[in-house]
Amino acid sequence: DLVATGSAIGWLARLFGYPDGTEGEVWRLAGELPPGAAGITFLPYLGGGEQGALWDPELRGSLLGLTLAHDRRALARALLDGLVLESVRCLAVLEEVSGSADELVATGAGVGSSSMVRSLANGRASVELDAVFGLFAASRAPPAGMKS
Repeated sequence: DLVATGSAIGWLARLFGYPDGTEGEVWRLAGELPPGAAGITFLPYLGGGEQGALWDPELRGSLLGLTLAHDRRALARALLDGLVLESVRCLAVLEEVSGSADELVATGAGVGSSSMVRSLANGRASVELDAVFGLFAASRAPPAGMKS
């Protein structure tokens, strides 16, 4: 979820034991691996569901494909990839209603990361979008006790 992007990065930084204010370490780790994060898919719906293109407050975050062989770099890259895919999804919806943009302006802490900016500009993200969210839609089942 794009609304919780900064919170998601801070959450992962805390899990990794980094002190507050060093979220850039997560971006640095993510930049050490190419897109795809060694087969991990991170659905970044960590803060109140998805408040962008899908607008579903019931969605929750998920890590798919995680094994004992994965490390911090792979988790950081997976989060970055998930955030980029969600950004691409939102941009696609905006383009549907308002036409294609000649320029994309990024703001916030992520623009300090060449990994994030490069990933947003990379056209491959849109190719991966359908496969990742198709898998999500096919495997989505509400946890016990949650309404569907």
